[in-house]
Amino acid sequence: MSEFTCDRCNETFNRGWTEEEAKKEFDTAPWNIPGEDIGILCDDCFEGFKIWFDSLTEEDHKRMRGI
Repeated sequence: MSEFTCDRCNETFNRGWTEEEAKKEFDTAPWNIPGEDIGILCDDCFEGFKIWFDSLTEEDHKRMRGI
């Protein structure tokens, strides 16, 4: 498998997913915000991001999506 560098911690890791698997997951994820830059995170940084994202209110989510 190929490697990637986490956009948050800048560490390098082996990819656990193919590009197709990652795109499929991202396309259905609630944090997929149209027009935003896509970042690639390692598992540890993603867990921190998910905790933050899950702590947002519905109003925060709507505001992020421009609704």
